[in-house]
Amino acid sequence: MATETNRYHEQQVAAEPNNHKRKWSTVTWDEVEAFIAILIHMGIVKLPQMHLYWSTDNLIHQERVSSIVTQTLFPQTRRFFRLANNSSALPREDPSFNKISRVRQFFDSVLKNSQTLYRLDWEASTDETMVPHRGCLSFKQNTKNKPVRWGIKLLVLFQAKTGCF
Repeated sequence: MATETNRYHEQQVAAEPNNHKRKWSTVTWDEVEAFIAILIHMGIVKLPQMHLYWSTDNLIHQERVSSIVTQTLFPQTRRFFRLANNSSALPREDPSFNKISRVRQFFDSVLKNSQTLYRLDWEASTDETMVPHRGCLSFKQNTKNKPVRWGIKLLVLFQAKTGCF
């Protein structure tokens, strides 16, 4: 992931050198790991604007975020973050094209680690949920008479003992 992020930055600078004036330092694996952890944290602790995670206001200050990465480095990493090499991606017309090929390696890694580390309890149930999304996706679904009409439908597994999915 760090390699692909750095490669994508180089590709963008080569394509449009005048649009990239901020100093870039090569991203390491530890920084990518921290970046993903912060994204997960931001999904749990929601603030109305991203810059508020670095606020000095005691009411909303997020020490876990501001101590790991600076306010200027995070948006840069976010802008160039990639999981796969864009130049080696198959064209859509190719019969072996996969819609999630760019995230497949990351997805497989998360799946493998989940199967290894997570032990399911006896009392569990499945449910479907919609992740809101209004962008262009061929697997986006429209569900009428639901609070979230447009999005990505997911099947989730809930555990009665912990309430986790």
